[in-house]
Amino acid sequence: MTDDSPPQRISHTDRLQTYSLELPSSTAADFELAEQLRAGIERRERTPAEAQLDNYILTIRAMATVSLSEAEWVRRMHSAGIPIVAQWCEDDDVVTGYGIGIRALQQDGTTDSRPAILLDGHLPWDLRLTALREHWDDCDHARERARAQWLHMPASGEWDRERVAFTDPALWKRASGDAAVFNEYLRTLAHRNRGEWARAASRVAGVLALWARRTEGPAPAVMAAVATQLGRSTQITTHGMRRPIGENGFPAADLSLTATVLTQLHTGYQDPPDESLRLLQELLISIKLIITAHRCRGEIHHVSRLTDACIPLHSVCRALHVRVQHNPPSARGPQGE
Repeated sequence: MTDDSPPQRISHTDRLQTYSLELPSSTAADFELAEQLRAGIERRERTPAEAQLDNYILTIRAMATVSLSEAEWVRRMHSAGIPIVAQWCEDDDVVTGYGIGIRALQQDGTTDSRPAILLDGHLPWDLRLTALREHWDDCDHARERARAQWLHMPASGEWDRERVAFTDPALWKRASGDAAVFNEYLRTLAHRNRGEWARAASRVAGVLALWARRTEGPAPAVMAAVATQLGRSTQITTHGMRRPIGENGFPAADLSLTATVLTQLHTGYQDPPDESLRLLQELLISIKLIITAHRCRGEIHHVSRLTDACIPLHSVCRALHVRVQHNPPSARGPQGE
């Protein structure tokens, strides 16, 4: 026997309660406000201090994403101009955290003469040292080198990864291929696996932050803005950020090769538009998968925030597409000249 009664209409108040949001009774009839509250949309300008902290976080995440060890990350942080100090455990002389030196912005736009130390416990979860170490080499030799780096007694050499510059533009294809493999891995994840999706958002945010440093310079723009918003998607969990192992017994895809290419491929020539487009398309697919996972979990505020942030990035993608159409790969030299 079928039920021919009309479907029950869901009120805006009920819809808000679905996402654990409350609607003030005095505005219950205000459709526009109800929709904004349901989606969790915030419309306000960020203060200079907030923007400064966002830039610090972008750099920390970028350097962490491209690094394979703790010692390498510390070196890259110093090279990026961010003062970083270790938090030591007094009992066993072990580094348990870190702090970064921040020169606070004054109301008149000047910076404080003495930097304040911001401890990693006040940073996003994926940027705390305990979480970062889940993605790095943790063998005895790596730990010894990290300790020496913290003590300012490094055994640096010409073969440190950050000293090696690549010159072959063909590596762009390797980068986009690495991103495609990463997306295949994301498609295997259950949407309820918050830890893995938070980790994925962190990795994509790190790659976009690296690309922003490569192309946008000291004035963060489109890619940096999307990286900042993706970073907020890492805060849905406080656990489960360990790098997973794939079916073949090796660590699962995590965009490490993509990060390395964007960081260390020589910038003395113009990045090829066709390969840049291919890589950007793969990263947009990654973001779309992350948004879908948020939507399936009912996290509408994350969906709205990331969707809005990606609008300028889609414009960059279209502009690259136009450039490729007017200058196809076959019309250029072997190095994109």
